[in-house]
Amino acid sequence: MGSLAEVVEFTRSAIAGAQASEVKLDRGGEDAVTAYHFAPPGDDSQPLPGDVAYLGDDEGAGTGQALGYQDPRTAPLAGAGDKRIYARSGAGVASCQVWLKADGSVLISNDQGAVELKPDGTALVSNAQGSIELAASGAVTVTTPLGTFGADTHMHTTPFGPSGGPIPGT
Repeated sequence: MGSLAEVVEFTRSAIAGAQASEVKLDRGGEDAVTAYHFAPPGDDSQPLPGDVAYLGDDEGAGTGQALGYQDPRTAPLAGAGDKRIYARSGAGVASCQVWLKADGSVLISNDQGAVELKPDGTALVSNAQGSIELAASGAVTVTTPLGTFGADTHMHTTPFGPSGGPIPGT
């Protein structure tokens, strides 16, 4: 039967040339154990001190396998059917995320900007200085501190007055 424990430390190591990362866990009452860290192939992530680990039993006193982790300080945001992956710069601090939403949209973001792919194929790239949207129709809209411009309405000043919109087929 397994138990829960608090992560104290994570170390990467190799045994006979194979990756064998370990996590030191506190089961409470000064009952510490070092266990092998298990995660799905392709998942290269480390728990932080203070995370909660599920410790599966193993043979021998003071041994076990860390089979999963929970982040007790960062509020979960994913809805039913969503998959959200986030990195943390510290306990309870999500620094960036990739959020695959059940409606078919994808959001990649950090504190400075975002890339969003909407269910209809519209793509939006944004940061504090502006945004670029490529609509599913192919229309492009650029928003900057100077204003909003569309590829189909953008004009330039010429000696003969403002230029017209783009000429189709050119």
